Amino acid sequence: MQPTIASYAQAKENLAKGWNTWSNYSLGQHVLLPTGAAVNFGLYKKGRTDETYLNRFAVNKNADGKYTPVVRPGLHSYSGDYTELEIYFRGDRIKLETAAYGNDFYMLVTPVENDSAFPVLATLEGGIAWNKAGTITRKDSTFEIKANSSSMEFKTTQRVINSQYVNSIAPNLSDFIRQNRGF
Repeated sequence: MQPTIASYAQAKENLAKGWNTWSNYSLGQHVLLPTGAAVNFGLYKKGRTDETYLNRFAVNKNADGKYTPVVRPGLHSYSGDYTELEIYFRGDRIKLETAAYGNDFYMLVTPVENDSAFPVLATLEGGIAWNKAGTITRKDSTFEIKANSSSMEFKTTQRVINSQYVNSIAPNLSDFIRQNRGF
């Protein structure tokens, strides 16, 4: 029995809402449909002779953990209500978990292994995906995304630093990951 056009349209409408990893480029980017409000996770790592800012995380079978992060997807609900991701890069292993309930979005960053000589800086930046209308503003230790007549505020469980090293053109929240951090 083939599905009807009406049932396909209904399934498509049911799936095209809520927070999920809709980006083909990064498992660390989450977008709220249908508004287009987006948050993107990033890492800044300074070494002895170089520095790297990562804001795209994809599975790559050739990743070595030194020049390219090793990304291991974990559990991921179809609806995007829960996602799990592990990232290994230059001596740091980080577990990234997200949960969503309606328009509310939560992210937990857990350091599993730390390179104590060169700590990693985590960032959460705000954005609007797919050229949709909206604004992002930052005030103190929060940023707000307004899109499609809805407003979402993002804050963190720890302090926020204003790092000049983060290669972001959007308002973001950043700090070194030494303990669990919630966004």
